[in-house]
Amino acid sequence: MNEEEPGERPWWEWPAQWFRDASFWRDVAARSLATLVAGGLAYLFALGSGYISRPETVELIRGVLIALIPLVIVYVAYLVFRHVLVKLPPRPRVVVAVGLVPVLGVIAWILSDAVISIVARL
Repeated sequence: MNEEEPGERPWWEWPAQWFRDASFWRDVAARSLATLVAGGLAYLFALGSGYISRPETVELIRGVLIALIPLVIVYVAYLVFRHVLVKLPPRPRVVVAVGLVPVLGVIAWILSDAVISIVARL
């Protein structure tokens, strides 16, 4: 067997190993779906029992748009990594990928702020 044992790799290489493993992504998807289902049921229970009130349409649109912004940013980051960063050698690739995190955070903040101000005018 040519595969290395997980204990032989340095700890800083573990996330890269996890990201390449298909079972990791299945586990992430399963846990995310379970969280959405449980949260949705808890929300419906709280709404039905009167603990919370039904949100206004504008608030609902604002929430959906704000929730979609991080998804779009993660997808753009994936595309950048998939098509641009893969062509770089390993060490500069890590430096650029780590440098993208704060840039994407600032972009997410600016976009969410813009969406909130646009939706607030509705």
